[in-house]
Amino acid sequence: MAAGYGVAGPMVELIGARATIAWTSLGILALALLWIGPALHDRRVLAADRCEAVGLALPELAPHTQRKLAKLVPDFGALANPVDVTAQLFNRPGRAFGEVCSIVAADPAVDMLLVLLTMVTGDAATDLAEDLAQTMRSARVPCSVVWLAGLDQTAAARDILAAAGIPVFA
Repeated sequence: MAAGYGVAGPMVELIGARATIAWTSLGILALALLWIGPALHDRRVLAADRCEAVGLALPELAPHTQRKLAKLVPDFGALANPVDVTAQLFNRPGRAFGEVCSIVAADPAVDMLLVLLTMVTGDAATDLAEDLAQTMRSARVPCSVVWLAGLDQTAAARDILAAAGIPVFA
């Protein structure tokens, strides 16, 4: 653990195992990592490093993908991979999160979408889960979620994702 936080090895290994089972014919899995939470660059880097340590490649997203994301993600976010949409995305009208996920999942270098959520809770969590579930129905790649907020604050949202076949890890 560094600076009071860390990325749990078993969590990423579970994701890697699920991804490997789903995409064994692809060889190295190319993962798109979406981060939603406080703008803590070190946490994004730790998550990206841990994914790469277990064989999950994090390719830079294509220029056309990044141009599309730039229309939705605030200037202080990150577009390459990992993508940091920042909490400001939720201040936009409509459900921009699903659009971001759709754009990233369509990138030709991406084999799987991994969404890391921090403290998105309550109604915002339910809205996000509905948006993600709807988006992933038509996506060409699978999706997994790592949710750091407590089960008591995200149970309804986790149920929505489970019903859509999207695994959620703590």
